[in-house]
Amino acid sequence: MLLLKPISRIIVKYPRTNIIILLLITIFFLYALLNLKFDTSLSSFVIKNDPDLIYYNKIKQIFATDETVVVGFKAPDLFSKKDLEFIKSLSDKIGAIDYVRNVKSLTTTNLITATPEMFEVKALVEKFPETKEESERIKYNATTNYLYVKDLASADGRFGALLIDIKNDPKIQHTKEVVSKIKEILKQQSKSSRIKLYLSGDAIINYSLGEYVKKDIFVFIIPIYILITILMILTMGRWRDVFAALVTITLSIVWSMGSISLMGKTINNVTIGIIP
Repeated sequence: MLLLKPISRIIVKYPRTNIIILLLITIFFLYALLNLKFDTSLSSFVIKNDPDLIYYNKIKQIFATDETVVVGFKAPDLFSKKDLEFIKSLSDKIGAIDYVRNVKSLTTTNLITATPEMFEVKALVEKFPETKEESERIKYNATTNYLYVKDLASADGRFGALLIDIKNDPKIQHTKEVVSKIKEILKQQSKSSRIKLYLSGDAIINYSLGEYVKKDIFVFIIPIYILITILMILTMGRWRDVFAALVTITLSIVWSMGSISLMGKTINNVTIGIIP
């Protein structure tokens, strides 16, 4: 209380100076908000020193990836020349996206066979089939080998998939960028193909969480401001007091979010609760 009295006197005595100082501090935090980052990974729900998370991060560094996009599809004749050409084209286009480490599909994977004398490694699809027999041979190799069945092709040969690994960057996530480009490619391909395409995988979950976080900011903040305004009108009665309270709330949010950015922290599915 003893400290608050001289502070309140200074505020009342120099109102313009204090307003200028508040504006300068607010501008500083608004500038810091430009570097605010969102972390929508599932690991953001776990404390950093959790033993399982530490082990998971070590594995992630060893294998240079931790997010996978799965493009599933149902093709009328999965092992025909036409459909395999489509898979090859789709694999090449997605593989050319920045930060995509690897694309595994029927047309990019190898067939490994063993004999008593040697191992033979060759492409599963060395050339596109021209006859029914060649298609059946590729189908047999893909649906009877445990390396591919239920990963790149279903056991009945009606469904296939592309497994896309996103490069791991400890400094910044590229999930949104990669997934957005994949969705654009699939949208274009679906218009010119009879094959139905589906997206799944942990990267898609992270991407969706990120979109929900951003939507939540706008979905919650406006109704909350309206509710707070109504409550303050009912309790305070004067618009001047309501305006002063709303300014205080807004400054508190801006300063809090700016502080998070300055400390190098991220907004995730937990810390998003600061805004409401």
